[in-house]
Amino acid sequence: MLDDFPQAVPMAGGLDVVTGMKTGAGPSVIVWLGGIAGAHLPVKDGDNLVLPAGCSHDQLVRSAVAAAAFPDLVAAWSGLANIRIRNQGTVVGNVMAGVAGYEAAVLLMAAYAKLAVLSPGGAEHVIKVSDLERENGAGAVPWLVTAVHIPLQKKGRERRLIYDRSLRPALSVALGLDTQDRTILRARAVLGGCHGRPILRELPLASVDLDSLRGQESRIASKTFQDLPPPSAAWLGTPDYPAAMAPRLLFRLLGAA
Repeated sequence: MLDDFPQAVPMAGGLDVVTGMKTGAGPSVIVWLGGIAGAHLPVKDGDNLVLPAGCSHDQLVRSAVAAAAFPDLVAAWSGLANIRIRNQGTVVGNVMAGVAGYEAAVLLMAAYAKLAVLSPGGAEHVIKVSDLERENGAGAVPWLVTAVHIPLQKKGRERRLIYDRSLRPALSVALGLDTQDRTILRARAVLGGCHGRPILRELPLASVDLDSLRGQESRIASKTFQDLPPPSAAWLGTPDYPAAMAPRLLFRLLGAA
């Protein structure tokens, strides 16, 4: 159907598509995805937690499979939005909408997530959420995202995902941290809310012992976000607010880790 109607927009939850239609900016053709069997509930597939394109925020939060595979992700997601949005909106739709204040891309980037997509003709591709803007732009047609793949840690390793959204809608920060025997394997911080797309920063903490971070959180946090560009999203605050507050949120997250 998408091949037959190149201008069509695929829709599952439809929150952003319908909002656009209310203002006259919606698409002329919609391909409804809500009735596709098996396109809703999270599943564990090998070393990945897979969220099908139709998976709503609430289906992720209530999933026993997701909770067992990646409890930090479910805990972070449970604070998003209100119950109406969580029941209607989808994880994929939140990412592809490209709205600065949306939080799915922030959390998925911190969790090293990838998107499984189909291009015209049915060719399959895998794209990192962190590369989405560079590859084709959020919400761009003719992509069809079929699922989100979130890699899980192997036995003996731990993946932490810690999130601070206390300053939303101004900004939020997520910390992704992989460890083994309290030694950091890799770490990344993601800032969302004040730019067109979330800003990713890799932390130079590989091979660092977690206990040695004590007392270093402020220095690491300040260095991580020292070169932030000015806010590019709709912004009502002072231009230097994100640069001042993002390190403070990361400081909290490093302390929690």
